[in-house]
Amino acid sequence: MNKILIRRIIKALKMPKKILLIRLISIIHPRIDRYLIPLRYKMSENQLLRELKSNSLDKLWINLSQMEYPAISDNLDLNRFSKLNNKELNVDNLIKSISSKTENALNHKVDLLGSGLTYLGDKIDWSKDFKTGIKWENKYFLDINYSTPNNPSDVKVPWELSRMQWLIPVGQMYVITKKEIYAEKVKNLLIDWIKDNPYGNSVNWTCTMEVALRIVTWTWFFMVFNKSIAWSDKKFRFIFLKTLYLHVEFTEKYIETSDINGNHFTADAAGLVFGGLFFTYGKAAKRWHDRGWKMLEEEISKQITIEGIDFEGSIPYHRLVTELFLLPAIYRIKRGYKLSMEFSNKLIKMANYISHYSKPNRLAPVIGDADDARTLPFGEQPINNHLYLASLIYLTFNMNHKIEIRNDTYGELAWYFDYKILTSINVKETIYSSTSFPISGYYIMRNNNDYVFIDCANVGHSGRGGHGHNDCLSFE
Repeated sequence: MNKILIRRIIKALKMPKKILLIRLISIIHPRIDRYLIPLRYKMSENQLLRELKSNSLDKLWINLSQMEYPAISDNLDLNRFSKLNNKELNVDNLIKSISSKTENALNHKVDLLGSGLTYLGDKIDWSKDFKTGIKWENKYFLDINYSTPNNPSDVKVPWELSRMQWLIPVGQMYVITKKEIYAEKVKNLLIDWIKDNPYGNSVNWTCTMEVALRIVTWTWFFMVFNKSIAWSDKKFRFIFLKTLYLHVEFTEKYIETSDINGNHFTADAAGLVFGGLFFTYGKAAKRWHDRGWKMLEEEISKQITIEGIDFEGSIPYHRLVTELFLLPAIYRIKRGYKLSMEFSNKLIKMANYISHYSKPNRLAPVIGDADDARTLPFGEQPINNHLYLASLIYLTFNMNHKIEIRNDTYGELAWYFDYKILTSINVKETIYSSTSFPISGYYIMRNNNDYVFIDCANVGHSGRGGHGHNDCLSFE
């Protein structure tokens, strides 16, 4: 018998029975889906309506558009913020920044993963690493080998491109101006992506986390553009809703489960909550929401220490995971659900850690891996500024005394909270003193001008290592 096969069998027998069963299902299921996915992609409009308990696509569209959503998607007048009594607020610069990013997006220019501003051409190739020109062939996702150390390629480039977060400024400009050109552009790019990435048959389906993050972005696009003229086309409405529905279905089928889960599992769960709450109607939507939220409740107690710190050993990933736990929570609050005290307290502690590790220049130290990942980015602050997230959590739980409204925070907060709420806050800058997180192994010495962050933590991910580095006793 093949020695590699023997080692794999021995390793499998050492796994917990539950994880072994999940792994076996994960091997068998995709092989069956090879034949079922093409049939599922041929879903008719009537079939989609039956599954969502609706008798009309137009009625379904209207009902979905009237549901509460965690982020603001209509009638935002940023100019009102210029009246705030805070010299650091510069609304003109904020709008110029959004406008500049929108112009780049309209012209297919992106800056992703340190690429620098890059022109993608008139026709975007969604399956290509545009840095190296290497492209992945469209075929069944299980047959695609994206881990190729001998090739100078990075699959994260097409993944990041297909998250479509670089199109969020286009949506923001539509909210601000209501100009149809923005709705038309996003619609055309969505059609192009759907055409070039058949359900389950491109490199952009090979990682469930990427599918889940698209759910978050696409649901916001729907809330922004659903009343536009460009999005009134019935054929587009059906293909958009069907593809989004299949995104959530795929996420549930291919949750990235392990015996010790990390940020991928958390992203999958967040995608299920967003998908379930967005579609609302039908058995599948309820199951998605319930299952996703149960996963998040279980994982926040496992992945986040009692000090409120992500166990993967990376500050940039702490920001990502905080967003992945927070945004589904805000969505549930908007829809009338209550959070457990444990869940709320963990989020507040995560915010507290962010407030303390942010340096006097308001930037976070870079400890551990960083790929700049976000969940639903709105603000124009530097990528290493995490303070908007702490303020978002404090404001969600009515801890207004900790809020700092500045250019680098209200650019995000303005997309979540009513103008009257933000302008009623009594702004007071908080001075953080030296502190320690001894259970997690982080120590911060600071005053108004001086700052030292000391890493005495373990390798992360419950001792397995992950996004932490081999840098014990390093400091910034």
